[in-house]
Amino acid sequence: MNEQLDNLANDDQKPELSEAQQLELNKRLLSLEHDGNLGESWASVKCRIIKQLP
Repeated sequence: MNEQLDNLANDDQKPELSEAQQLELNKRLLSLEHDGNLGESWASVKCRIIKQLP
C-alpha cells in the first residue's frame, strides 16, 4: 500500500530535470544502494536528492 502511495506522490510531483541533473540523480541513487541506506522509500530518497541538485 505504501509503495502505491509513493508512486502516486512521485507521479504528481515530477520536476523537470536537465540531463546533467538526471545523471547526477542516478549517480547518487546508485551510491546510496551501496551505502545500504534504504530505510526510507525510493520516492522520498529521490525527492530529497532532487532538492539538493544544483
